[in-house]
Amino acid sequence: MVQRLSIVLCLGWLACGPERGPFVVEANTPAVQGNYLSEAVGLELDAGEVAPILEVPCALPCAETVAFGTEDEEQIDILLYLYRGNAPSVDGNHSLGLFAVSGFSVKDGTDGAISITFRATESALLLEAKGSDGAFLAIEELDEEAVFAE
Repeated sequence: MVQRLSIVLCLGWLACGPERGPFVVEANTPAVQGNYLSEAVGLELDAGEVAPILEVPCALPCAETVAFGTEDEEQIDILLYLYRGNAPSVDGNHSLGLFAVSGFSVKDGTDGAISITFRATESALLLEAKGSDGAFLAIEELDEEAVFAE
């Protein structure tokens, strides 16, 4: 998985103060049908592939926790491109957005000790991230065009 280094400044196009604790990615998600998740939730990989994290069918509530790390000591956040759907590529899925996890220690980053939980409930898709000490890390949704504008 490619993780991109980004330095995000608090400007007009980006809300200041990322949330800590469970972050609502999609409220009232159409991915829930009855007591099951009907669409997978996954991450974009290289070449537009989507790696499912929450696979279907998944009895609600369901969650998967994945360990993440950084490529070097200079990386200050982990970017996640999230998608909902059952297709193998981003073209066949619904984009949930670009999310940044930050506030972790250099040691947690380089040791791969950042735990990110993907969760589906009866009414929402959620993300939460924790460091090795169990404390919640910051999560915020980014405007991809503004972040990567030249």
